[in-house]
Amino acid sequence: MSKQYITPTKERPVFKALCRDFGFIEDNLYKEWNIISDKCNMVGSTYALSLADAVTKLLEFIPTYESINSKSKFEIIMIDGTVNKYGEPIEVTAFSINFKQSKKFRIIK
Repeated sequence: MSKQYITPTKERPVFKALCRDFGFIEDNLYKEWNIISDKCNMVGSTYALSLADAVTKLLEFIPTYESINSKSKFEIIMIDGTVNKYGEPIEVTAFSINFKQSKKFRIIK
């Protein structure tokens, strides 16, 4: 049985969440994404299917992150299916927030 994937497009991009302290924030709510190009086949974890959902989930995650510190930074990355000259997905930072901003906007105490 073959595994089903989401194929990101400009009309329907996928979003990943990243914490610079430890790496990608995984969520098994959605299928993984897959981009096949003439040079490579890339697969990754889908955090959300819209920027609004991704930001909402990230802002709910930040206060639960127990190792948050003054150097912590969180990002939402968009993948729309476009690839670079090496056939790898182009990733665009769509949203970012750091520790200082999290405190300023009262996301954390």
